[in-house]
Amino acid sequence: MLASSGGGHCAEGNALKALGGSLSELIFMDAHQVKRVDGVLKAKIKPVCTNFQTNYSPENFVPGIQADKGGA
Repeated sequence: MLASSGGGHCAEGNALKALGGSLSELIFMDAHQVKRVDGVLKAKIKPVCTNFQTNYSPENFVPGIQADKGGA
């Protein structure tokens, strides 16, 4: 699933909204942020934001996922 932030939701929240279904059936993997560096698109892992950490359980993420400091 490809999603981006906006509309009052994190990218993960927008992916959940697009997929529908039950949160208990979803597991989120690393999010990637794509930026242009010297004319070339590069992807880097984007940590899970503190807002999303607060709203969703650790069971909804793969083990070892990167997270912003200060979250749940």
